[in-house]
Formats: sequence, structure tokens, C-alpha cells
Amino acid sequence: MTTQKSSIILSDEVKRASKNRIHGIVLFLFAGLLSTFINGEMRYLGQTHGYHPFQLVFLYSILGAVCYLPSVMRHPQLVQPQRIKLLALRSFLEVVAFTAVFFAVTLLPFAMFTTLTFTSPLIGAVMAVYWLGERMTKPKIIGLIMGFIGIIIVSNPSSEGMNWAIFLPLFAAICFSGCGVLIRKLAATEHSSCIAVCTLLGMAILSLPLALTHWQSITWEHAPYIALLAVMVGVVQFCVGHALGKIELTLAQPLIFLNLITSSLLGWLIFDETVTSNIWLGAFCIIAGIIYSLRRKIS
Repeated sequence: MTTQKSSIILSDEVKRASKNRIHGIVLFLFAGLLSTFINGEMRYLGQTHGYHPFQLVFLYSILGAVCYLPSVMRHPQLVQPQRIKLLALRSFLEVVAFTAVFFAVTLLPFAMFTTLTFTSPLIGAVMAVYWLGERMTKPKIIGLIMGFIGIIIVSNPSSEGMNWAIFLPLFAAICFSGCGVLIRKLAATEHSSCIAVCTLLGMAILSLPLALTHWQSITWEHAPYIALLAVMVGVVQFCVGHALGKIELTLAQPLIFLNLITSSLLGWLIFDETVTSNIWLGAFCIIAGIIYSLRRKIS
């Protein structure tokens, strides 16, 4: 009888874990889809209507913070920062990273931009060695080499010279990787809501002076796009935070390859761009490097 009860309990736990994993995958995929639309909207506002990246970073930050207001008002005790210096450093890195991203998204083909942002997990592995004392293993080294080969394939250097704009998403990836390391440090003392709200508010404060120097009045025509941006930023923050609580990083990272498919479709439908074989091959090398380095480490 006891054995039968144990089997039933174990079966329920397996079903619950499976349900949570499916839920996490759906949330992560949805967050990736929305991130593609956010970048597409930023490109549309910046390239077509002349909104400067500095202003876009400020709007991204302040609107994202506003989306958290209902949660903060319900649970103010969760937003009590303990490590203000680290939070300020993360805000600074996020401002630099998003500025580079919003410049890059207006200067590069959409699919190429998306592919180059895939390098963030590989760069994060290197930063974890120096900042968190993790060991640089052979799988990590091989993954980095594969990622570097992928970058060369995507950039497709020729006799005409390399487009300098490709370094912007790579620089952003370095900053985002640094943010990832800081999150791991902050998570020991800060609630996830506190990290998100304080980071977004810090970004808004830091980006405001630059935004004011290039400010363009928001027209009623563009107001719906700005409102949609606020909703998407808030939803992405929610989805990613909950998804990574339900699925392993080794499962989440390969899913970002699907962002290339959605960005390729968006680039083709909205911006009349086509994806070259170099981008697909380079993306495959980068993602393969990520999968190899992460899965081999776990095994």
C-alpha cells in the first residue's frame, strides 16, 4: 500500500515537473518573439521616424519601470535594495548595452543583428571565469572558438572592408554578459522584482541627460507604438523571469535560435530584407558552440 502511494506521488511530481517545463518553454519562446518585435519597433521608430537611440533607451527604461508599478504598490517590501553600488553598475552596463543595440538595429540587416547578439552566453562564460572564479573548461574553450568562427562567417569580411557596425552588438553582448554576472551576485541578497525595478529606474536616470540632448517630441501618431513598447517590455521581463525558474539554462539557450527565424520573417515582411546563407551558417556555429559548452559542462 505504501509503495503504491509512493508511486502515485512520484507520478504526480513527474507530471507537475513536465507541466512546469512546458510552461517555461512557452514563456521563453514568447519572450523571444516579443524581444524580436521590440527590436523591430525600435528600428522602425529610429530609422523611419528619426527617434535617437538615446531617447529610445530612456523610453525603454522608464516605460519598463512603469509596468512594474502595480506590483511594487502591492508588495513594497520586495523593493528594498541592499547592494546599491552593484545595482547602479548594472544600470550603467544596461544603458551602454541598449544604446549599442539601438544604434546597431538601425545600421545592420535585422537577421545579422539578431545573430550577433547570440554571442552573449559565450562571452558570459569567459566573464564568469574572472568574476565568479569558475573554471575555464575545454568545452567552454571549444564553444568560444566555434562562436568566433560564427562571427567571422556572419560578418563576411571582404575586399570592400568590414562593416564597423557589427562590433556594436558584440560590444552590447559583452555588457549584457556583465549584467548576467551581476544578477548572479545580486540574487543572493535582492528579490528579482527589486533587481528589475532598480535597474530600470537607474537606467532611466542615467539615460535622461543624453535623451534630452536628442529629444524629439512624440506625436499622437507614434503614441500607440510607445504604449505597445511599454507593454512588451513589461511582459518580456515577466516571461523571462518566470521561464528561467521553470526550465534549465541548458534548455533555454538553444531556444534563442528560433529568434533568428522570427527576425528573418520580420525583416522580410517589414524591411524587405533577405537572409544570406552566411548568416544561417554563422548562426549555426554560434548556437552549436553554446549548446556544446553548456551541455558538456552539465554532463
